[in-house]
Amino acid sequence: VDSVENQLLTVLQMVQTIDSKQNEAAVLEAMRTGKDALQKMHEQTTVDDVLELMDQIQEQADVEKEVSTLLGQGHESAFSLEDEAAIEAELLALDGGDAAVAMPEVPTDEPQSLPVAPDTKLPDATTITSQEETGRVALAS
Repeated sequence: VDSVENQLLTVLQMVQTIDSKQNEAAVLEAMRTGKDALQKMHEQTTVDDVLELMDQIQEQADVEKEVSTLLGQGHESAFSLEDEAAIEAELLALDGGDAAVAMPEVPTDEPQSLPVAPDTKLPDATTITSQEETGRVALAS
């Protein structure tokens, strides 16, 4: 009986070892596939490509920062006090010396009277026979 149990235990250990080796083989195959995929991606995109892209992004960020600074949206004003005074003087000169824009006058007199709308019911399209006799043609809708 002991020898049968030992043989059964040996068979179970062998089955367990086979399962473990199959799992290891699957993991190794997955790692090999991942390595191949990464290798293909690295062939398509080199380190130089990445560095060039990063430089282009930095250049665009610098341009955006410069534009924001020039527009006065940065932390510091791009214009000195003398520049701002000259700009204000030029604006006043363009406006004709008057800083306030002249608005048109609002009429204060009574509004014109509107025509009175008729309060009677309009005739039906089928009862226009008298108008057809006078030469008018009515279209029914």
